[in-house]
Amino acid sequence: MPSPPYDVTSKESILQHGRKLLGHSLREVNPNATADNVGRGGLGQAVERFHFNYQPNSEAAPDFAEAGLELKCSPLKELADGSTVAKERLVLNIINYLDEAGASFRTSSFWKKNAFLLLMFYLHQAGVSRVDLVFKLIRNWSIPPEDLKIFEDDWKTIHNKILRGRAHEIHEGDTFYLAACEKGSAAGAEMREQPGTSVRAQQRAYSIKKCYMDQIVLESLLHPEMTSGLKLTPAKRHQILRKRQELGAIVRNVDDYEVEETFEDLVIRRFRPYIGLSADEIACRLDVEIGSPKSMSYTLCRAILGVKRKRIAEFEKAGVLLKTIRLEHDGGLKEAMSFSTIKYCGIAQEEEWDSSEWHDILTRKFFFVVFRKNADGDSRKAVLEDVFFWSMPVTDLLQAEAFWKDTRDKVRSGDYDHFMRSTEHPVCHVRPKAQNAADTAPTPQGGCEKKKCYWLNRPYVLRIVESHAQKARHSDPQILHTVSEALKYRAYLPLYSLRAACGRFGSEERVEPEGWVRVRGVHAPNRRLYVVRAIGHSMEPRIHDGEYKVFEFRDGACNPGEIVLAEHTGVVDAETAGAYSIKRFEERIEHGERVEAMLVPVNRDYPTIMLRKGSNSALDYRIVGTLKDDVRVV
Repeated sequence: MPSPPYDVTSKESILQHGRKLLGHSLREVNPNATADNVGRGGLGQAVERFHFNYQPNSEAAPDFAEAGLELKCSPLKELADGSTVAKERLVLNIINYLDEAGASFRTSSFWKKNAFLLLMFYLHQAGVSRVDLVFKLIRNWSIPPEDLKIFEDDWKTIHNKILRGRAHEIHEGDTFYLAACEKGSAAGAEMREQPGTSVRAQQRAYSIKKCYMDQIVLESLLHPEMTSGLKLTPAKRHQILRKRQELGAIVRNVDDYEVEETFEDLVIRRFRPYIGLSADEIACRLDVEIGSPKSMSYTLCRAILGVKRKRIAEFEKAGVLLKTIRLEHDGGLKEAMSFSTIKYCGIAQEEEWDSSEWHDILTRKFFFVVFRKNADGDSRKAVLEDVFFWSMPVTDLLQAEAFWKDTRDKVRSGDYDHFMRSTEHPVCHVRPKAQNAADTAPTPQGGCEKKKCYWLNRPYVLRIVESHAQKARHSDPQILHTVSEALKYRAYLPLYSLRAACGRFGSEERVEPEGWVRVRGVHAPNRRLYVVRAIGHSMEPRIHDGEYKVFEFRDGACNPGEIVLAEHTGVVDAETAGAYSIKRFEERIEHGERVEAMLVPVNRDYPTIMLRKGSNSALDYRIVGTLKDDVRVV
């Protein structure tokens, strides 16, 4: 091949040569370009060969090795409102499970290959030869500093499954920005060895999720030198800028993370102090107006996460679906979970499950916020019971695929009256969500039909909630009897029974711990920290029976609203069968003096323990410790 007309060592020179294609097809600029043997991902190879004058290869190094730059061509699509978005995720390099097992993030094939990308976006047009598709956006890109931590955590999530011989259980809902998508002609067609097991795993490639690609495209539209022929009216430019201004980040600095903490861990940590509080109580503590019941959950979530703007940046980039689940007072669930309206013309054109809208939804990460209603159904009195991230298991995705095929085929045949009902499928169903009979959507047959949408079945959603709660209650830590002195009171804390903890900090008698348990969140050695195992149900859902929690010794000092371990005289807690309790501390003040203290349960089915003045005019109780939400047992 002739010498390339650019500096092979310069990212900028390569970019400028690539931009000669901006506003043109490959064939327009290089008339000899052909579409021979160019498959689904083959446009990039044709660009390499005919425009950049080098032979495509499958080497581990980036395409432009001397410059450290990898070339990726990716399609755009125009929506009905004229906006431009990424058509699909960006597929990167294939993962060799055996090789990747021994890598770190910085030595991984992902980082070596994709640290810097030349992104060449073209407008997708059905039926048009790939070499005749027009390039609309061309830019160099690397992971922004504010997103690097989540990309690295995502890689570690994938890597940990590989190390455990669980590569066959990987799916895209595991992660936030970086995913491992199936790569092959069909699921199961390409199988690879993985470490530690004879079970072979479906071939996968690293990929950047579509929602994140949408953000790249959106931000790029503000730079005219990157684009050609993309409609960006003043009104549209204003809209993009407004959307950017509406985004507020959960993490503003890497120092926001605790030691070894992931983004997912951080989010859960920030919610933990509010578990067991009503919506009204949370709003009062955070000084926010919760508004209508419909917007209440999202408003409270933003406030808890410290996001003052309208939308959560990390959730937008990752396509996280924040869903509120409202349990009845008895723990039941009345409603199924609804999703987007089915675009009949769109699903009729979907050929592959992994590029369908329903697949895109179900392979996202979900963030469930679970409230339990009180007896009178007042939404403001509903108690925050649980929060957790969830992704659909692979087995359920396979069932959802069959459901999608059935729905698509019925739309194609014009049958809009016999979609699968909840009694006909274990995971999902289709039913109307139209405002009225006139609320319709166009069909591929040229008519209109009542709008219908995807739903997750009510029993399925309830099982998700119950399964997570059960898992949280029964995940006991490993208890060690000997621990290195260097790790004590930092990586490991002593475990005491409730009775022993009261004795340990209440007398000169030496009380030996039952053992040592691993914790996360201790920044410096702190001998005032200890672990106890809760007893009873009075603090549910804030603290479950048998749950291991970290407390910090307080010599009688605490604030109203704090959860404490208290020792009390003359009152026996029926749950612990002793003069000690884990409860929320409250007090009554008269004339500037504390005259009454209360140990208040979260679970209203249990009584409040009243702590009154003793004969010596002092309140007859002692605070042994306060709950440390920022330190947790692992």
